[in-house]
Formats: sequence, C-alpha cells, structure tokens
Amino acid sequence: MKIFNFKDLKKRVLISIILISLIIFLLYFHKNIFIIPILIAIVTLLTSFSILEFIKISKQKNIFLKKIILIPSSIFLILSFYLLSKNEKYNLLPFILLLFIFILLFLSRLKEISGTLEYLSISFFSLIYIAFPLGLIFPILYSEKGIIFLIYTLLITKSADIGAYFGGRIFGKNILCKEVSPKKTYEGVFSSFIFAISIGIVFTFFTKEITISLTIILSSILTLFAIIGDLIESIIKRDVQIKDSSNLPGFGGFLDMLDSLLLNLPIIYFYIKVFR
Repeated sequence: MKIFNFKDLKKRVLISIILISLIIFLLYFHKNIFIIPILIAIVTLLTSFSILEFIKISKQKNIFLKKIILIPSSIFLILSFYLLSKNEKYNLLPFILLLFIFILLFLSRLKEISGTLEYLSISFFSLIYIAFPLGLIFPILYSEKGIIFLIYTLLITKSADIGAYFGGRIFGKNILCKEVSPKKTYEGVFSSFIFAISIGIVFTFFTKEITISLTIILSSILTLFAIIGDLIESIIKRDVQIKDSSNLPGFGGFLDMLDSLLLNLPIIYFYIKVFR
C-alpha cells in the first residue's frame, strides 16, 4: 500500500491562504494611490530576495556576483517597467537600462580579469531570469483588462503546481527526469495539465474575456512553461547540489515559490500585446 507524503502540506496551505488573500486585496485596489507604492515595494522585495538567493547559489560554484550592483539594478528595472505601464513612451527604457547595467558589470571587472566571462554571463542571466519577468507584472496589470489576465496567470500557474504536487504524490510512479528531480513524475505532469485546464474552465464562468476554447489553449501553454520553469530552477539547484534556494517556511525559498511563474509572465504579456 502506497503511503502518501504530505508532511509539508499544512505549512503550504497556511502560507498560501495568507499570500492569496494579500494578493487578491492588493490587485483589487491596484489603482489606489496608496496601494500602488505597496505593490511596487512588494515586487521589488520579491525580486531583491530572489536575486540574493541566486547570488548565494552562484557562490556554490565559486562565482561571486556583486549584490551592490545586482540589487539596485533589479530595483531600477522594476521601476522602469512600472513607468512603461503608465506611458508607452518608456517602452525602450528597460532595454536601455539593461545596456547600462551590462556596461557597469563590465567596468566592475577592469581590475579583476580572471573569471570575467562567467561573472558577466551569470550576472546578466540573473536579471533576465528574475527581474525582467517580475517587472512585467506592471505592464500586464495596468493594461486594459490586465488584472483579469494577471489573476488568470497566477491561478493557472499555481493550479499547475498543485496538480503536479498531489498527482505526483498520489499517482506518481514513472520518473520524468531522474537526473534533475527524482520527485517529478509523468503522472504529476499529466495531473498538472488536467487540474490547471479544469480551473481555467471554471474561471471562464466569471469573465467574458477568456472563452473555454481560449482557456484550453492558454492553460496548456502556461502549464507547459510552468513545468519548464520548475525544471530550470531544479537544474540550477542540482548543479550546485542544494535542495532549496533558501529557508522560506513551506516553500523552500523565493525562487522555489516563483520559478514556475518566471516564464509565464512573459508568455501572458506577449499574448496581451500581440493577440488582444
């Protein structure tokens, strides 16, 4: 008889309820002048903590990134995306900032040549991987009907995680990729798709912006990229031989909590800009 392992379930549920309640409250009042600074602060803090975790992870490979550069850079990127969300004339600002950040990173190595290639590559990757996607929250949120699509993206992404979590523990037998994560199974992946699409269909009853046919397509795409995002972080952690990116109760770390969302935010932003 199979014994299901749900020892961390209580922590996950409690923290998830608190976070979901906070997110719903903030998103509902996202245009309030008092809530906007709080939203910006939360996104910048999430980004900064995630960057700090990435810096800590990189140390395991003897790659020492400069938080004095990366943290302020990530904050400025988030602010640039907020400005973009308010006025389209700032649409090139994040990319211009990235250019200046790259130059700054390069200049910081003028007296320390050895290891520069790794340093520049990993530093720049951390911003593209973490700060850039999280910054897109604002252009999505403040676009027309954007709050619906942002809530939808969060809902589907987390539904995919939940489906994989329970499906993998209850039905999981066939390992998806043993070298990357021995706990991820094909059954968990299948459950992830089924649960996310089902939640997406339920979501269509509360809005006219997303039809059933559209949600089947979008939910499938978002679920696929949520799984890929999870695998990306798993590969990074496996490379440095750590289990969690930090010690966040119930979730492991900020990167562990956000990994499946980091690819989905660009996906939904692309959909909004191109197909709506």
